[in-house]
Amino acid sequence: MRGRGAVYAVVCLALFFHPFSAFSADSSSSSSSTYDDIQFPQWSKDLRRTEIIMLGSVPFVTLWTTLGYSMAVYGEFRNPMSTNTDDFTESDKKKIIAMAGGICLGLGLFDLAVNLVKRASSRRNSPVDEGALKVVPRSSAVEEGGMPDGDVEPPPRPDRGDDSYLIEGVVQNAVF
Repeated sequence: MRGRGAVYAVVCLALFFHPFSAFSADSSSSSSSTYDDIQFPQWSKDLRRTEIIMLGSVPFVTLWTTLGYSMAVYGEFRNPMSTNTDDFTESDKKKIIAMAGGICLGLGLFDLAVNLVKRASSRRNSPVDEGALKVVPRSSAVEEGGMPDGDVEPPPRPDRGDDSYLIEGVVQNAVF
């Protein structure tokens, strides 16, 4: 038995200190592709998010389903981690797992539906691209001898004591 333990220790140490990085790809090589270069289709991103939501919620949903089931059926909290066979029967365990699976599936599909509706709504409400806007700082426009594209120069700012810029108590030209 002693010789077998020494062999296991040598194999573990050899695997631990093996130079795995010697066989890895060099980061400067141009032939290696990364996931940043790949453009995944939207349906695959949606499917992946739904999968993450469904599988990620399994432990939490199962715990809360177990506690809810024990309250509804037995009228008391039963320990889901107990090894005592008196806590839940086999049929109870199957019902709890089935309910938790259904709830997780429902959560994933609900999240998918919400994201699809949001995306469709944002496409419908997005402004139409009528061409690129040209932003020119005011200082460079004044240096060039006026505003670009024939825009009118804004009126000069009135003095602090002058009320001529007010029309019946309302600010005439204000930016909020």
